[in-house]
Amino acid sequence: PALQAEHWISNVATIVIDHQSRGPLVWIGSKDYWNSAIGGQIDMLQARRQTGSAIKPFIYAAAIEKGYQPPTIFYDSVTWFRNDRFRLSNSDGHFLGGIRMKQALAYSRNIPAAKALLLAGGEKAVKTYLDDRFGFDIAANYPNHFFGWTLALGTAPVQLSDLANAYATLGSNEQKELCPILNITT
Repeated sequence: PALQAEHWISNVATIVIDHQSRGPLVWIGSKDYWNSAIGGQIDMLQARRQTGSAIKPFIYAAAIEKGYQPPTIFYDSVTWFRNDRFRLSNSDGHFLGGIRMKQALAYSRNIPAAKALLLAGGEKAVKTYLDDRFGFDIAANYPNHFFGWTLALGTAPVQLSDLANAYATLGSNEQKELCPILNITT
């Protein structure tokens, strides 16, 4: 209750899955199914929402697939992309200069993540990689949408259940379908 009041949170969702079976250990799609004021009957684990920085490990995985390694240095510096009126920035408004990929991920730096997306082949290649390797279905669900470099910052909506499953895939190096039904009884 204090967290909800302090941060204006009206609803919550969480999922914990067994990384081997991909079955749910905890599946809470809403804090109150019967509360229509918060959209309680909407399973927020299945609703598509922006991931924010939670997508960054997968962006760096795409760069690693292209041959870049965690010690690779990225420049966290003032960056503009051609034909884009927005300047990339970090959440703290600062730049760290040359920073290794593993540190950029640990510090959740936006500019190196956007550069990693470009080095991994750009938006189209990375969307395909994220879909094929981790099951995000971004290209499938948004075939004509242009995210550009913002894809590296988590602007593509995905299901929270798919994000959790992608982390299990990242950790186990084995892609499996999420199995939300443990058993059916009559």
